[in-house]
Amino acid sequence: MKSITRIALAVGLFITASAALTGTAFAQDPAITVDPPAVPAAGSYDVTIEGTGYGDAPATPIIVLLCPVPASGDAADIAAATCDAANPFQFTIATVTAGAFSGTFTFDVPAEGLGIFATEAAEGGVAAGAIITIDPDAVLATTGAESGLIAIVGLSIIAAGAMVVGTSRRR
Repeated sequence: MKSITRIALAVGLFITASAALTGTAFAQDPAITVDPPAVPAAGSYDVTIEGTGYGDAPATPIIVLLCPVPASGDAADIAAATCDAANPFQFTIATVTAGAFSGTFTFDVPAEGLGIFATEAAEGGVAAGAIITIDPDAVLATTGAESGLIAIVGLSIIAAGAMVVGTSRRR
């Protein structure tokens, strides 16, 4: 009877760990990221813009506007009304994967930084902003990974191994 209890406990632990590690899909708000997010000085730079949470329809036009950095320094405060609408960069989503797009452009980043605003061309389309800042120490790449999930997986493996060892020694 103890073996059945241990097996049931192991199966329950496995199912709980699997459920905890499984991602849940949520509706995404539009967001863009720029690479590099900071440059060492004003000048001309190749900038990659990646967006998520945009329309899934093939060939959804995305308009990219260059904007001054808002006084708050927050990308959420970038508004299309303050951007250079006379010189937009427009491109079509090449790969439609859950509303994601990517494009690389050469921009002149002024001394105060550069705001970037990406919006769907359709009226009422979603939009988001990002900021490229000037940082003299911006020559190092941003590296690293989220270690929480790795720790949970490792602890789950250790717990499963301990249960197997404990069960096999008692026989």
